[in-house]
Amino acid sequence: MYSRKVPTMDSKTKPKIWKLTNAQWAVYYWLLAHSKRNPSGQEDHYYIYRNSFTLAQIRKGTGIKSDVTVRSAIQKLQDESIEALILDSLTGAYIIQPPRLFVAMNASIILGLLAFNQYIDTGLTITAFAILARMHKFSEGKETPQFTKTEFAALMGFAKQHVDDAGIVLILYLLKGLGLIEFHTKSYDNRVGVKCQRYYLDAAYPMSNAMDGLLNSDDDDEEGEKKSQRHIAELWDLVLGEAEREENSRSAQ
Repeated sequence: MYSRKVPTMDSKTKPKIWKLTNAQWAVYYWLLAHSKRNPSGQEDHYYIYRNSFTLAQIRKGTGIKSDVTVRSAIQKLQDESIEALILDSLTGAYIIQPPRLFVAMNASIILGLLAFNQYIDTGLTITAFAILARMHKFSEGKETPQFTKTEFAALMGFAKQHVDDAGIVLILYLLKGLGLIEFHTKSYDNRVGVKCQRYYLDAAYPMSNAMDGLLNSDDDDEEGEKKSQRHIAELWDLVLGEAEREENSRSAQ
């Protein structure tokens, strides 16, 4: 499947995450994954025509329940302080400018992660994966990247109202369970003697094909859709099991 440039955090991008909700990020990533690019290479941006998709398709792909929420998200993404989308009034297309700092990511990963919408904040999860992938890429031949949950939240620009420690653990174990990252952990005592975990990022695979077959592509195949949802639910149960084992292991130390 084709790839898309997914933004990572820089001084310009980081403040934007504070302004966007998970639903707004999810709509952005859905549009990005379904966007096109001029094959001649003369244009650097992606584009998607307004009449090429429906609000119902976005709701299905992101788990958003309301057309109002989808419309609001598209409007917010065009806000001058965000500018994730720019409407070309002549062509009727939304223009998506590639970010300054990015990771090339298989579009099937973007759509596959969005499919876990009923279990986790998928928009934030895709952003987290992009940051981890870039972190690993620029550490090759150097020391293994390492971080605590607090350090990773700060790196993403997260405030506690966006995601707590448990949310970060679920993001990490979902990405690991899907074969998108590899990591190991080590326990340490913080300054007040509380046991904490440090994560060591061993690998990241933003161009992996592991999720190519996760989703049913036929909108009319109800049985295929149910099969995809059962598979996603089974994967999520495995993720929860791994996250709970980590928490129980840390508590027992």
